[in-house]
Amino acid sequence: MLAEFLASAPVGVLELRCVEISHSSFGAPLRLVHDYQPVVVTLENGAQAIFSACAFRTGRPSVDESGRITRSLQIDAVDGAITRALLDASQSDEPILCTFRVYLNTDLSGPQFDPPEVLSLTSISINKTSITASAENEDVINKRFPNSIYLFRTDDCFDL
Repeated sequence: MLAEFLASAPVGVLELRCVEISHSSFGAPLRLVHDYQPVVVTLENGAQAIFSACAFRTGRPSVDESGRITRSLQIDAVDGAITRALLDASQSDEPILCTFRVYLNTDLSGPQFDPPEVLSLTSISINKTSITASAENEDVINKRFPNSIYLFRTDDCFDL
């Protein structure tokens, strides 16, 4: 599908890849666009957001037999604020959510894929110049069913 878009897109129509990283310890989500200048876009909920220009790469999603979707993320030339925020968030048990959105430079009124892809960041590695991580979905195939277990006490039973 991506190859069809790239082959048939009109001249001058560019894809803007956006990544939003969010965690409860952040004051506001980290919003990045793979471009040379910041961009103001409309999110899927109708709110407007500013995405800061940043060099990052994402791998294509891969799916294994268990149904898990995994994709790589590498953010280059990171500043200290992003590094500190991710270091603090990675110490928490709460997942760090990563939302992938694609916009066209001719249509910033909403992402091209609705709903956008939301994955959890795992295996975060931070060095002086870049941050690398894996983004994965929740393992729903191997999840216990039923998800909730109801227990009852035997003294609550009565004879008829």
